[in-house]
Amino acid sequence: HLTALDPRIKASVCCGWVRSFPHQAYQNVRSTIGPTKLIPGLYREMDYPDVAALGMPAAQLFINGKRDTLFDFPGVEAAYRKLTACYEKAGIGEKFRGSVYDTPHQFDSEMPGPGSRNG
Repeated sequence: HLTALDPRIKASVCCGWVRSFPHQAYQNVRSTIGPTKLIPGLYREMDYPDVAALGMPAAQLFINGKRDTLFDFPGVEAAYRKLTACYEKAGIGEKFRGSVYDTPHQFDSEMPGPGSRNG
């Protein structure tokens, strides 16, 4: 959200957070305090990757674990596809990187590094 709101930010990293909202709605939203409660009504109109795309032209790196039970992999893939398409359409495809690791919900010293893939 901060990258979308502040043009001074030229690059950002988001770890273990993004996925397409419809994938999250049924599983988590009612029992959590995620961003849907921070900006009421926003996600009736926009998806998580839509908000992230507002941060363009800032470079953005997203890191997720393939075995993360909070942010399921199909939802992560959907978000990465949308962000990739937005950055490519803007002619700055090189400024978005979606990395996936064969991990649960975590961030460690191996991320980002060997083994990451552009999503």
